[in-house]
Parts: sequence; C-alpha cells; structure tokens
Amino acid sequence: MVLFYVYPLKFVFTMLVNRMLGGPREIEVAQGVMEPVIATGDLPTLMIIFGLGYMAVFLLFAAMYYRAYRAREELSLTRLEVFDTRVSVFASLISVGVAIASILVATWTMLTGHPGRAGLAGMLYPVLIAPSMTIFHTIMGSKRRKIEASL
Repeated sequence: MVLFYVYPLKFVFTMLVNRMLGGPREIEVAQGVMEPVIATGDLPTLMIIFGLGYMAVFLLFAAMYYRAYRAREELSLTRLEVFDTRVSVFASLISVGVAIASILVATWTMLTGHPGRAGLAGMLYPVLIAPSMTIFHTIMGSKRRKIEASL
C-alpha cells in the first residue's frame, strides 16, 4: 500500500516544485514532441488518486492501531499504552477525513468544469492537517499528562 502511495506523491511533489521554481512544465516524448507533464483536465483525477492512496494508508494505520486496542488485554497494555493506542486511531482518522475533504474538492472541480482549481484539493492537506493535529495532540497531551500523574 505504501508503495502505491509513494509514486503519486513523488509525481505530485516534483510537479509542484517545478511549477514553483519555474522548472519545466513539459517533457519530451517521441520524435522530440513536447507535451505537458500533466494536462490541466487531468489534475482532478491526479488529486483523487493521490487522496485515495493517502486515505488508504491512514485507514490501514487506524485499523492496525484499532486491532491492537481490541487486543489490549491479550497484549497486556498499560493504561497509558491503551490511551496512546486510542489517540493513534483517532489521529489516523483525522488524516482520513482530510483525504476525504480533498477528494470531494477535486471531484467538485472536475464536475463544475474547473479542473485548473484542483490544486485547492492539494492545499487542503497542509491547511487542515497542521491545525487539526496541533489542536488534537494538545488536548490529548493534556489528558495523557493527567494519566501519567495518576500512575
């Protein structure tokens, strides 16, 4: 699953860096013909594929942590380890939610005939993940410290 996700990530990252730094936006194909790296109409599809890969990776993380949580007695997890496992499930689900939002935005750009705006779907990742994870982990960190203090 991670390998499925890494290639689109590399492709998107390289394309964005080239655009920001003024790098090539076209590549040479057969007989020296220059073609765009990606056609504007394909941007929403690229963002949807990227979002699906991102979502799948974090769904797998959430599922693995949830499995550990369900087996907490069998694994002899401490109260703190149980808490950390639950936090990891929810943190992974936050990332899944961001991916769903991005997929919806990319789909919206495709359906409304504005494929050039698909970059908005990609911008949701840093715009939503940083603040949501900061808030979530701040709240959970406070709760974790209370558990630590009670032990």
